[in-house]
Amino acid sequence: MREAIANAFPVVVQLFEHMDEAPGVHLNDAWPIMLEAKALYEKELKNCRSSLSSVAWISGTIEKNGLICPLCESKLVRQADPGNKEQVNMELFCRACGEEPTVEATIESSLTEALKGEVYLRIKDAGEDGPQYHCNECDNDTYVDFEGACAVCGHEYGEEDCDRCGDSIPLQEIIDGQHSGLCGYCSYQYDKLMRE
Repeated sequence: MREAIANAFPVVVQLFEHMDEAPGVHLNDAWPIMLEAKALYEKELKNCRSSLSSVAWISGTIEKNGLICPLCESKLVRQADPGNKEQVNMELFCRACGEEPTVEATIESSLTEALKGEVYLRIKDAGEDGPQYHCNECDNDTYVDFEGACAVCGHEYGEEDCDRCGDSIPLQEIIDGQHSGLCGYCSYQYDKLMRE
């Protein structure tokens, strides 16, 4: 509830500013409650982020945007041992719903939230995939193309040129490719030749 109030708070303030009115005048007793809820939420969020501040993150996107609970979508995710510095050793729990989500699921949902704007722009502007892909090493949708690594396990696909035609192989074809070292077209040609 505090998180919902804290998230709505800027909108409420902006509406009253737009009307050149003071929120406290119109909201009466609700205004101090909103202020207190926002202050408590901000304090809790700061404590949660502080518990994660010494972690050596694989992904800069996660380091910049923080974690989101995959179960309730709250930002109030913290680690049990604030002294832990290793991403792989984190034990997480959510202060909002009380659950203990896995590191993998938390990173995946956090990436999805952080990158949704970029996904939209790529599809809208160029009809492209990305920036979030499946990682075949850890089986999570946590590979970030512009970081060149999986945010969970650190696996790197790297760039590949097709052994047959020499063209650069798109990342999605590297991940989904049936034949290592071949682009999609050359894989198709190879399969066609094998069927004859």
